[in-house]
Formats: sequence, C-alpha cells, structure tokens
Amino acid sequence: MNDLTILHLSDLHFNNKGAQPFKLYSALLYDIKEQLRGLKNVVIVVTGDIVNQGDYSCEKSIINFFQELKNIINYLKIEFHGIFFVPGNHDKVRSYATNILSHVKNLYDEQYFNEFGDFFKKSFEKYNALVKQICEIFDSGFNGFNESTFCCKYIVVGDKKELDNSGDKQSYIFVGFNTAWSATGPYDRRNLKLGKFQIDKIEEEYRNIRSEIGYNDKKPLVIAMAHHPLNWLTGSDEDIIQNFLIGQRGIDAQIFLCGHTHTRDVINWSNNRQSLTTLSTGIGWPEDSTTDHSDLHAYSIYVLHLDLNAIDVYVRSTNDGGKFVEDYRLYTQEENRKHKKIVLPLSSTNVHSYYELGTVSLHSPVVSFLSNEFIKSTEKFIRSLGKFRQRAIQQIHIVKNRLIAVKQKYTEESAKAGFKEGINSEEIAYDMFRSYIQILCDGFVFDFLGDRDSSQESDIRFHFRCLNIDSNDGVLYSQLCSSFWKRLDGKIPNPVKVLGFVELIKAAFEEKRPLIYSVNSSVCTTKTEWEDFITAVPNIEQNIYEYELCNSMKKRYPIITFGVSVRNVIDRQLLFCLDYYRIDDILGSILELYCKENNFNLIDLCKKHDFN
Repeated sequence: MNDLTILHLSDLHFNNKGAQPFKLYSALLYDIKEQLRGLKNVVIVVTGDIVNQGDYSCEKSIINFFQELKNIINYLKIEFHGIFFVPGNHDKVRSYATNILSHVKNLYDEQYFNEFGDFFKKSFEKYNALVKQICEIFDSGFNGFNESTFCCKYIVVGDKKELDNSGDKQSYIFVGFNTAWSATGPYDRRNLKLGKFQIDKIEEEYRNIRSEIGYNDKKPLVIAMAHHPLNWLTGSDEDIIQNFLIGQRGIDAQIFLCGHTHTRDVINWSNNRQSLTTLSTGIGWPEDSTTDHSDLHAYSIYVLHLDLNAIDVYVRSTNDGGKFVEDYRLYTQEENRKHKKIVLPLSSTNVHSYYELGTVSLHSPVVSFLSNEFIKSTEKFIRSLGKFRQRAIQQIHIVKNRLIAVKQKYTEESAKAGFKEGINSEEIAYDMFRSYIQILCDGFVFDFLGDRDSSQESDIRFHFRCLNIDSNDGVLYSQLCSSFWKRLDGKIPNPVKVLGFVELIKAAFEEKRPLIYSVNSSVCTTKTEWEDFITAVPNIEQNIYEYELCNSMKKRYPIITFGVSVRNVIDRQLLFCLDYYRIDDILGSILELYCKENNFNLIDLCKKHDFN
C-alpha cells in the first residue's frame, strides 16, 4: 500500500519559563509514541512557531525534543520519509527594516525580493540554523531544509520492489509557503502578503519536480503548507494563491496544513475540478501568556488512503490532567466518537455526494444528497433486503412443491372417483400465485418494518395492483393484495384505489424505473391522502400485456404494479431506498424466477381475475 501518515505539529512555542514545557512535551512525546504504533510511511510536518516570540534561548530543549522524536521512530521501526518545516510569525526575529518593508505597496516580485530579500533572510537566520540542526537529527537535510523558507520538495512511497519498477509507487509533493515574512504584529489578519516572488520560485521548483517524476507515474498528491490559514492573507494575495493551488493552471493541491490560530477557524476551497481540504492544529501558547488564542494543546495525525479517496484525521488534545486524549470537541458525529477519528474525502470532487431520483424524461433530474441519515437507512435497507429476497426465494420452492403435491392429490382422487377431466390446473396455479404475491407483500412489512418500536407513529402500506383487461370502463388497475404497518389508533388504511393507466403508473412503465410522487408531483393531478408514495413496475418481459387494436396497432400495458405509501415524512427514507436500489429490478428478478420455476404466465393472471 502507498498510504502516507502525516504527524502534524504546530505552534510548539518552546520557552524556558516555568515547569510547564517539561510536562507538556513529555506528555506529547509519550502520546505520539502510542499513536504511531502500527503506522508506516510517516512524514513529520511542522507548520511554524517552534519558539515563542523570537526567543531562541531554549534551543537545547528543542533539539532534545526532536531527538526523542527520532528515537521513537527508530524504536517503532517506522518507515520514515522526512520532516518538513515552514516558519511562523514567532520564529521571525523582527526588525525595524522588515516592519517597514512589509508595508511597502509593491507587487513583491522577484526584483523586490532580490533588492530586499536579505533583510527577511536575516529575520529567519536563527530559525534556519535551528531547522538545519533538526534535519540533521533525522538525516533529512535533502528534503526538510531550505534557506529561502519557501520551497517545493517531494518523496516517493512504495515498497523497494515497487520502486524498482513503475508499479505501485506514489509521489507526494510538499509545497511550503512562508506567510510569516510580512507578519508585523497583532493586526496581521487579512493583512499578510505572500508575494509574487514566492509563487514564481515554487512554481519553477514544481515544474522541475514534475519533470523528474515523469508522466507515467500516478498523479502526485500535492500537500501545501503554511503557518497561517489562507484567509489571513490580503484579498488579492488570497485570490492569487487560490488560483495557484486549485485553479485551471494551478498545481492541483489537495491538502493544506497550517497552524497559528490553534483552532478550526479555517477555510476549505473547491471548484468544479479540484478541492482543497484545510487541516489545522497547534500545541498553543505557553500557559503564562496572556493572549486571545485558545489554550487548547493539540496535535494531529492524518492517514491518507489514496486508493480509498479518504483521510483519517486523528486529533489529540490535553485534558485537565495534562494527558493527551481524543479531542471529543471535534468528534461531533456518532461515527467520530465510535472510531475516534474524523473521516474526510481526499478529493471532494471525486465523491458522488448525491444520487438522482427517478423522474419523468421531460424534467431535469431531482437529486438527493447522501446524508448520514440516508446512509444509516440504506444500511438497514440492505439487511432487510437480504432477508426479503431469501424469504421470497424460499417461498418459490415451497409453492413449487405444493403445486406438485396438490396436482398429484387431485389426480389420484379424480381417478378413484372415475372423473375423466381431472383438476383445473390453471385455477390452482392462479390461487397459488395470488397467495405468493400476498406473501411478498407481507414480507415487506415483516422484513423492512418488523424491528420497529410498536409505539412509533407510522402508517405505511405495501400493495400490488393488477391489470383488469375485462373491464368495460377501459384499462384499470385494481388491488391484487396489500399489507400495512398498523397505526397507533388501530384504524385500517383505506382500500387501494382503482386507477387507470395514467400518471405515475404510466410514467413508471414508460421510464422503466420507480417514481416517487413528491419528486414527480408535476405530472400528477389526482390528490392523495398519503404524505408520499412510490410506484414501480416489476422489470420483467412477462409483465407486459400487448393489446391489439382494430387497426392492427398494438398497445402495451404492465400487468402488475407495486406501490408503497407513507403517512409520515420520516418514512420517505424508505421510498428513497426503494428508488435508489431499484425495487423494480428486484421484484422483476423474483417474479421471473417464480414464473420459470412454476411454469406460470402473468398474462393468465389478468385474464383470470374479476376485479369488480
């Protein structure tokens, strides 16, 4: 597998005040050791503010911390791929010159950087020296350190055997921005500048990497990094970087890692071809600091499953005792708490987040988004469907054996009585089929609604109608059978209405798919007492009756139709499932098997029964 695990640290704010750093970072290292067990293909990303307020006097503590982190990786025998840094505003040693130059109204192009870049490089000299030492600990100078503080590097993940071939290797490109170079103080929000010189330099390095990787490899995953969330940039710079990351001519970044705010006050971007997911974390400011920042001490681990288009997000934060635990403030959904993680799409543009409901061809499709409620209802529906199909198939074999037994019994009795004609096989076959259809109808109640709370307010009816070709009133569809979920008031729903070949029956037959009333109400003129209902025509060739007119023209009608009516809005989820999983095909396959096993013709059904 070419999955990648990212250990995301940010806003460490090392300082030499009090005993808090020793307790906090000891707890952090212990928890990282426990959480990284069993993971592989690990990279570390540090998104700025290693020190606090430009104070590098705690350098020894920082080196010791990262040495311990390296020891953990060695102890766990993790396949390690590198460590990446971008600077934060606290890593910058500010000066009068850099403050003035940050406010110059300019394009901040290459000429600007060539003229004044040395001032900013000097602001990050101590930061660069520190990062270089850390990279030497991890033997990662080739991909983790860059004196310009903004760069573009890549790694390749895959087994050694895979790397020797062009098989399952996966490239990851890390794009680091320096959003701290223009930081001046507490009024940085919406005032930070990225600068054209950064974009041009990173774009050049990106092109070189893509040329080096080649075009026969899988598409590389691009991970962008910066200390500040992108909405801290000026409006014009935010537009520029948005276009650079996900625009038509951009680098197609899919993940953006940042810190600074120590909260989830971040943005996600997407267009019709690309999405960018922002993931933010942060240990936070020292406890003796007086700031408006959150006092949350947190870090995150992300597991990227490329083949599954998914990101597992594990957020760890300190509790009142200073121990790192699951951050349940972020695990708001039941699934989050159950699995102790948040699952996000790696690319939302590759997620089919909605499905099309059945509509008549004259109208544009109506879509329903896949909510958590719908996912839960489909899980239940699939389990119920399995029971229903099993019951339906078992009954087919039971009916077959009964038909054989009945025919044999009546034949023997007729012979003893001296009758020559024997039994009416068609009559028996008809009665057996009607009984079987009733079993199907009851099966929907038992299998789909049987586990409901008996006190639940609900009124649901399942029914089959059959074509009446002997009617003098034209083509009519009357009740073949029905079953219902009992109401609290004990009332039985009204009988199934007799309908002509109109509206949803006709439309479902012509469209060859189930249709829901509320989705297709524009083609319905008949009022209904129900909140909603679905109409479906079992999809089987035998379920078609051809009627030849006097002028040799033929008309086609369905013989059997199926419907479900609901009284409550919450029960519409069942209708959506019946539509989505094509109940017309499911019933069609069941009826086809019945007709084949029992040598039954559906046309005989509508000729035989008197619906009046």
